[in-house]
Amino acid sequence: MVFTLTQLTAFFLVFGRLAGMVTVAPFFNKKQVFAMSKVTLIFWASTLLVFLVPLPITPPDTLITFVLALVVEVLIGVTIGFVSEAILVAIEFGGSLMDTQAGLSGASLLNPLTGRTSTLISLLLEWTSIMMFLQINGHHMVIAMVHKSFSLIPIGVIPNFSLAGKYIANLGTDLFGLALQLSVPILLIV
Repeated sequence: MVFTLTQLTAFFLVFGRLAGMVTVAPFFNKKQVFAMSKVTLIFWASTLLVFLVPLPITPPDTLITFVLALVVEVLIGVTIGFVSEAILVAIEFGGSLMDTQAGLSGASLLNPLTGRTSTLISLLLEWTSIMMFLQINGHHMVIAMVHKSFSLIPIGVIPNFSLAGKYIANLGTDLFGLALQLSVPILLIV
């Protein structure tokens, strides 16, 4: 099968959006998932999605516009991955609040996933939330979100990032409240 130039351009733009999502999304961004399997997943998902997404009406015609379109697609993918990762980070933050109040923050361990020290309860809650994320097929939902994003924000269209920034800021305040609610039982007992 021969790819046209428009399909090849669309492939690289889809590849960029998926690569942005995989670098930030939960489970995909962990060090235990091999880099080659991530690249393989991105490549084959891009190959399949290029036939499902609407092609750009006017593909980028110069190298500069192509690179800018690729950067925009990566930013869209990073935004999708960040929103899905923020929920797990809120749970981990709630665990660190519990550890701080219970006096266990001195017994922190090096977390090999993130490369920083984490407290015991936050590690427990992080791994539990990752297992629950996989159990409810959250990784499939994140990939489905990326597929749905192509109909909401077509390839080559520059979205309004200010609305996304406002949404992420509101999400951050809501998730901070969720982390506080998660740690309230330990806060009240101690």
